Amino acid sequence: MLVTVLRQTMVAGEPVNAGSTLDLPADTATLLIGIGKATKAEVAQPPEAELTPPTTPQPEPEAAPAKPVRTVRKPAS
Repeated sequence: MLVTVLRQTMVAGEPVNAGSTLDLPADTATLLIGIGKATKAEVAQPPEAELTPPTTPQPEPEAAPAKPVRTVRKPAS
C-alpha cells in the first residue's frame, strides 16, 4: 500500500524522512496510518486517452450537375 510519511519514523529498522512516499505491506501501512505517522498516498493516475471512433475519410462533395435548360418552342405559324 502506498503511504506518505507525515513525521520522521522508523520502518523495518530504517529511518524514513517526513514527506517520503513508500510502498509498504498492508499491515505496516495500516499501523503507521493508525498512529498518525502516515496517510494513504494519493496516486496520480495518468489521464485516460479519450477513445474516439475511427473516422473514415469522407469524399469531397462533387459540384452539383448543371440543371438542364428547358426550351419552350413556339408553334410555327
